[in-house]
Amino acid sequence: MDNKEKLKLELEFEDDNKYYDDTDYITNSMLSLLNKSPQHLEMHFLGHRQESPALNFGKAFHTFVLEPEKWKDEVAVFTGKSKRGKDWTQFQEDNNSKTIISQSELQKITGMRRRLCTPPETWEFIENSDHEVVSVFEWDDSGILCKGKVDCLYTDENGRRILIDVKTTQDASPTAFKRSAYKYGYHRQASFYKEGFNADEFWFAVIEKDSPYRTGLYKCSDEFLQNGRVEINNLMVLYRDYFIDEIYDVNDFHFNSEI
Repeated sequence: MDNKEKLKLELEFEDDNKYYDDTDYITNSMLSLLNKSPQHLEMHFLGHRQESPALNFGKAFHTFVLEPEKWKDEVAVFTGKSKRGKDWTQFQEDNNSKTIISQSELQKITGMRRRLCTPPETWEFIENSDHEVVSVFEWDDSGILCKGKVDCLYTDENGRRILIDVKTTQDASPTAFKRSAYKYGYHRQASFYKEGFNADEFWFAVIEKDSPYRTGLYKCSDEFLQNGRVEINNLMVLYRDYFIDEIYDVNDFHFNSEI
């Protein structure tokens, strides 16, 4: 892929709908599905997309913090007392293309953003970054084309490129967040994005979802990134075997081990 084609695709994928509808370029989210099983990724390719209250809350929070100009177009706040009955049904129909949250969730999001702004080093990163930046790239000379959309791309006074991803969590303490980072595959995400954006560092800006909304700012270590890279390389082999070369049939995948 030459630079002209790369730039054209990156501009095209700035549109969220085009970015998320496309399945030709591998994303970190797709790798997370493949890490469950080839069948999970196959379902994604067939258009089966999972939504949940937790995902909706996370999307709304990211929009509120990183893209507030899109809030009215992309998020709807339900002010009714119960998610039952005609009012709720009508509200869903009227806002079927938007992320729907409740009034209490909006209050929580507002409090979380206020708290996230408090640590000066965290807000320095976020406020002075380019937000929702897209990169299209080949993974490690594998021939497999990928894309990523990072929350924040910060360039320091020395020209070093630093990526920051904003995460909500139940426990922002170092030990707990590191544990959840491995559980949810954040080590793969960090390695995937650092490679794809040719970045020098990757950081997580973390905030808890419950008051008093403790925060954390964590730089990814070389070990953390290398662990992610190893897993990605293994998943790329799996992706090639099942979805490019089609050596194996997706429907034949099963677990086979001792327990």
